[in-house]
Amino acid sequence: MPMSNLEGILNSPLVTSKLDAIRGIFVRHTKAEEAREMLLLSLSFARRLRENSSTYLIGWSRCGKSEIVKRMLTERTGRPVSKEKVQLLQGNGRRYLYVDLMGGSTPRILARKINFTIFNDRLGMRLSEEEGTDALITNLNEHAVDAVILDEGQNLAEDGVKKLARFILAFENSCNAPLFVVGPPSLIKMMAKADAMGQRSGGIKILKPFGIANDEQREVHSAFVAAFSEQLPFESNWFKENEDDHHMLRATFFAQRGRPGRHSLLVEAAVPHAFMRTGGAEPKELTKEDIAAGFDRVFLSQEIMHGRNPFRDEDYIRLPPFPLNVEQEATSE
Repeated sequence: MPMSNLEGILNSPLVTSKLDAIRGIFVRHTKAEEAREMLLLSLSFARRLRENSSTYLIGWSRCGKSEIVKRMLTERTGRPVSKEKVQLLQGNGRRYLYVDLMGGSTPRILARKINFTIFNDRLGMRLSEEEGTDALITNLNEHAVDAVILDEGQNLAEDGVKKLARFILAFENSCNAPLFVVGPPSLIKMMAKADAMGQRSGGIKILKPFGIANDEQREVHSAFVAAFSEQLPFESNWFKENEDDHHMLRATFFAQRGRPGRHSLLVEAAVPHAFMRTGGAEPKELTKEDIAAGFDRVFLSQEIMHGRNPFRDEDYIRLPPFPLNVEQEATSE
């Protein structure tokens, strides 16, 4: 296919529409609902008579922890969470400060940024770390912010865990708004090193990847794949047509390792190939061949795949032993 034709297909509104629909899928599986309920409960009861508390949502990469938080904030305020690193979401009589720490920071830098960007507090730019944190808490209290969410909160420890612990402790001692810290399992190790981080915890929820090591795990994973497949914007798709097939579920798990976000990426990767197969016409189905082609392009070079594509029969029968849940992942590292 000429490159000009290929670019025309891939840039078409039809492809964009399919991809947007897939990215909008969110399966409210049991683990996600439990995490959401903990967050809502903490929002309601985090304020205590004498001291505040912090709530921790721990999850592996691509397990949906950030998505759960963002959807909850949107539901409660009616406002979407944008790509801004620091934003104050206001609506329905509620105010939430959401901070994306993916790029890393320190308590001093973060306090300065929030004080200036959100509260237009220029004096805070010249303050020390402790003074800046105190000024931030004062601003949060004066503006009646209902909660502060630190997404990828482990990255606030660039200057050390003790500084992160002092920042959290300052919030618990003086801030009216409860603090929510979202991050990977390394946060648990940080909490163990800094006693203050765990002493006033308003709740901890650990969001693990799905597994297929036993019947119960396989049932939960199968239910997730079926629920996701049901919402795909195609008249039919290979996952749904084979939803009770052990080999489909095993191949799929090998690709996404039980992580909802990786599953979405796997399906998204297949969409352009479905349109290429139809010459640009809207495809009625998403085939195994489309999924295999998407896997080749996006996943195959990853070390954990060992150069095998589980959606190609010749590779599937030669799949190497691989971990069937996150516990086995830990022992195989």
